Amino acid sequence: MKTINKKNSNLKLLIAGIMGFILLSGSVLAQKAQRKINDENIKLVVKSELISHREITGFNIDVKSTEGIVTLEGNSDNLLEKELAGNYTKSIKGVRGVINLIEVNPKVIPDTEIEKNINTALLKNAATESFEIDVTAVNGLVTLAGQVDSWQEKKLAENVAKSIIGVRGVSNHLIFTHQNKRSDQEILADIKEALKWDVRVDDALIDVEVIQGNVKLSGVVGSVPEKEWAELISWINGVQQVDASSLEVDKWFDRKALREGKFANASDEAIKKAIEDAFVYDPRVNSFDPGVVVENGKVFLQGSVPSIRAKIAAQETAQNIVGVWSVKNYLKVRPGTIPENLALISDVRDMFALDPFLRDEAIEVKVNSGIVTLTGNTSTEYLKFRASEKVYDIKGVVTVKNKIQVGEEPNESLSSNNSNTLDQKTLINDIEIKEQIEDQLWWSPFVNQDEVQVEVFNGKATLKGVVDSQREKTYAAINALEGGATTVINQLEVEKTNN
Repeated sequence: MKTINKKNSNLKLLIAGIMGFILLSGSVLAQKAQRKINDENIKLVVKSELISHREITGFNIDVKSTEGIVTLEGNSDNLLEKELAGNYTKSIKGVRGVINLIEVNPKVIPDTEIEKNINTALLKNAATESFEIDVTAVNGLVTLAGQVDSWQEKKLAENVAKSIIGVRGVSNHLIFTHQNKRSDQEILADIKEALKWDVRVDDALIDVEVIQGNVKLSGVVGSVPEKEWAELISWINGVQQVDASSLEVDKWFDRKALREGKFANASDEAIKKAIEDAFVYDPRVNSFDPGVVVENGKVFLQGSVPSIRAKIAAQETAQNIVGVWSVKNYLKVRPGTIPENLALISDVRDMFALDPFLRDEAIEVKVNSGIVTLTGNTSTEYLKFRASEKVYDIKGVVTVKNKIQVGEEPNESLSSNNSNTLDQKTLINDIEIKEQIEDQLWWSPFVNQDEVQVEVFNGKATLKGVVDSQREKTYAAINALEGGATTVINQLEVEKTNN
C-alpha cells in the first residue's frame, strides 16, 4: 500500500509539473503577445534595465517617455554613472532619443587635485601620453584646451577626463587641423564607403551631404546607437563638423532586406582594404600599421603593437567590417619599455583609485614583466569588466589576467541541483530564464530575435541559429546573461558572404 501511495504521489508531482509548465508557457505566450513598442512599455523596460545594473542607482532615476524620446532625471555621484545610464537607455528598441538630465554631485575634490589626476591619467594612457593638453577645473567642471591631430584624439582625451573621480562635467575645447586640404567630393565618397563597410550601420537609407568640409547626415536608422555610430564613422580626414540631427530613428524599416544587400559581394581584397581604411581613423591603432590577411572572410591580424589597448582596438575594428565572420588576433604587444613590477603595480592602483566605479572595490594587483593579474572581488560583472578596461590603457602592460570573483549571491534553486534531471522548481525557473532572455533579445536593437533560438537547462542557456555578424553574436550572449543565464553556450554561427 505504501508503494502504491508513493507511485501516486510521484504521478501527482509529475502531473503538477507538467501543468505548471503548460500554465507558465501560456503565460509566456500571453506576455509575448503583449510586446508592444509604446511609451508606457519603453518606460517600464528602461526602468527595469537601469535597476538590473547594480552599478547604477536605478531607483534614484525617474524615467519618462514621449513618442520614444526618453528623459532621465535624478542624481548621481559621478559623471560616468550618468553616461552609463544614458547608454543603457539608448540600447532599448523603440528609444528614438535620450534627454539626460541626471545631475552629477560627486565627492568634492580640490580643483588642483582634479587637474593633477587628469594629467596623470593622460600621461599613463598609452594612446594619449603624447597629447599636449591644458587642463583646468573650476568647481569640478573641467575644460580641455590645446591641439590634437584628429577628432578621434579629441574624443579620446575627453573620455579620459570623464573617468576621473570628482569631475562634474567636461567642456572639450581641443582643436585639430587637417594636414591636407580635401575636396567635398573626396570626403563624400570616403564617408559613403566607410558607412557601407561598417557592420553596425544599415547605410541604404542614410543620405550624406558635404559642404566645405561640413557633413550633414539625414535619412533613417534603426536605433540611437546606430545613429551615433553613423556620426562617429563620418569623422574622416578633412571633416570639420558632423551634423546628424536630421537622422531619424525608426525601428520598423525592413532591416533584413537592407542587410542582404549590404553583405553582398564582400571579396577578401575589399574586406582587407576596408579594415586598413578603418585603422587609419583609430588613434590607438593607426600609427602602428598592423598586418591584415583575409581568407574567405576570416581575418588574421599580424605584427606588433605597443599596447594591449591597440591590440584589442584592432580586433574590434576588424569585427565591425562587413563580410568578416572570424578574427584571429596574432598581434604581439611590445611596449617600448616595460616598467618595473612595483612601478606598474602602482600605476594600476592609481588608475583604480581615480576611477569613480573602482575606487572602493577589493581588487588585488600582481605584476610580472608587464603581465598584470587581477584577483579579489567586485560587486558586479560590469565592474570586473571595467577593471580590465582600465588596465588595457596603461603604458607598459603586455597582457591582463582577470581572475576577479563577482560577489553575487548564488541562485539556490540552481546550486542545489547537481544532477542532469530537472525537478519542478528548476523546470519553471528555466522557463522563466528563457522568457527573460527572449525579452532581452526582442528589446535589443542589435539582435534579430528571429535568428536566435534559445534553450535553457539548469540555468545554462544555449544559443543557436545564424546571425549576420560577430557583433550580433556577441550581443546575443550579453542579452542571455542579462536575462538570468548562469552560463551561455554560444553556438550561433555568423553567416558567411559569397566572396
